[in-house]
Amino acid sequence: GIFLYDFKCIKKELEQSEVKVFDEIVSVEPSPALDIVAVGKKSGKIQIINLKMDQVLFDLDQNSPVTSMSFRTDLASSDLPMLVTASASGRLNIWDLLKRKLHNSVKGHKGKITKCQFLLREPILITS
Repeated sequence: GIFLYDFKCIKKELEQSEVKVFDEIVSVEPSPALDIVAVGKKSGKIQIINLKMDQVLFDLDQNSPVTSMSFRTDLASSDLPMLVTASASGRLNIWDLLKRKLHNSVKGHKGKITKCQFLLREPILITS
């Protein structure tokens, strides 16, 4: 495969961990904020990372594999920044990024959600 970016902060975290188990990255989503991305993992862990500083800002955990992620980008998102994550179990998790905790969780589909996407500058979320 092609190597596009080396997440040194994730490697460092793995090296410092007593449990040396690789947690596969399954989704990466750029945020509206410069140099910030969300990294979703097979374990359900979500890391918000500052790429420029190569630093994990904080972690979230949905306890189910992350299948897709999307940041809200409409005007209201500046007051209440949100990230939606989708899971293999059909759940959508809505994260309050200011409080760094789960805001709401809803059953979105009977099966796996393959994609969730906020429309650009709109408070509308589309899933498949």
